[in-house]
Amino acid sequence: MNKEQFLQSGLLEQYVLGLTSPEEDQLVQHFLDTYPEVRDMEAQYRRQMDDYAVEQLSIDGGQHRMAQVAQVQDMPAIYRWMPLLAAILAFAVVSLHRSNDSLKYKLQQKEAEYAALEIFCQQNSDKTQHKYAWAKFIHDPHTRMYALNCQLNAGDKLAVAYWNADQQHACIDPHNLPVLPKDSAYQVWVDVKGEMKHAGLITHPLHDDMVELVYHKEAESINITVEPRDGSTHPTLSSLIASVYIK
Repeated sequence: MNKEQFLQSGLLEQYVLGLTSPEEDQLVQHFLDTYPEVRDMEAQYRRQMDDYAVEQLSIDGGQHRMAQVAQVQDMPAIYRWMPLLAAILAFAVVSLHRSNDSLKYKLQQKEAEYAALEIFCQQNSDKTQHKYAWAKFIHDPHTRMYALNCQLNAGDKLAVAYWNADQQHACIDPHNLPVLPKDSAYQVWVDVKGEMKHAGLITHPLHDDMVELVYHKEAESINITVEPRDGSTHPTLSSLIASVYIK
């Protein structure tokens, strides 16, 4: 406990009133011996309480005042300062109540911060595990990589598909695809014995990682068309932008 915490605890006031335990007396005495300003506060409290106690006696006449003061000072502290005790205790209760409310608020803040941090860590952990799973899939010896080049310019690689017949799993990296209007989307199709079958839908904003595709065992090619945002039941061949044959 430092000096500020000690002064806020109310122990000094209780010590002056004679309400502290022997252990608390030792603690108060330590601060009295260490800090001159604490000794000054103790002396000030005692003077104020003596003065207040004398005033409460309502003594009339100067001749009796000294005797009355001596009478008051001879009383035990707990009786001399009884009029102030209720007020001091009430002040201490209010102070403790406010301090308790402040501690509760700070605790709630810390709990909220911890919960947010826990969610953040879990999200990062999930992302890391997800990326690790994709990396493991891509580097699997049975995974084949296919670059889907632009139909208009064969040198432009728009997407990369990963195909694993052993795992019967496929995905596509769409990050080079140009941004489309909000009402449009890229749709992935595979050619199975001359029939175009839906394999995936890529909307914007693009995903942070791969887009999983529907695996078709007998697929002969992978194709990308521009379709309405919710996708089409049949490909719009005039909007075919990229394709690649599966070897």
